[in-house]
Amino acid sequence: GEENPTFSSNQNQDQNQQPTFSSQNRLNQQPTFSTEDPFTFQTPAKPYTRIPSASPRTPNEEIATEMSGLNSRLADFLNEIDSLEESKEQIEQELKDVRLLSEATKQALKQAAQAEYERLYRTLLDLKKSLAEAKERHARELAQMDQ
Repeated sequence: GEENPTFSSNQNQDQNQQPTFSSQNRLNQQPTFSTEDPFTFQTPAKPYTRIPSASPRTPNEEIATEMSGLNSRLADFLNEIDSLEESKEQIEQELKDVRLLSEATKQALKQAAQAEYERLYRTLLDLKKSLAEAKERHARELAQMDQ
């Protein structure tokens, strides 16, 4: 009978003619491929690992070898996607940090400006008071001179 190639990390050593695909899946589910239904493939969780296959002897084994090569390419692409997703998460976190820092800086500047405004306003009030006292004193002196 025709053999149905299985791509998994739990292959026996006696089955060297079949290509293998290894993945350390978090759920211990092994990826599988069926030659009867070429659209059935379950994507493994990372890390994705390539395992070389034996040289083909039959057309069925050639298909299995080709699928092993495709699985290896898929593993490479999935590893690259995982790497890019990790980079994206890191960049997003850095962006959040910058936004928080920017917000904190705005708040600090606002508080510093408010403190400076209050200091200058007190100085202005003191100067107005001094000016009013000086005007009063000047008015009294003028009144005394006129007498």
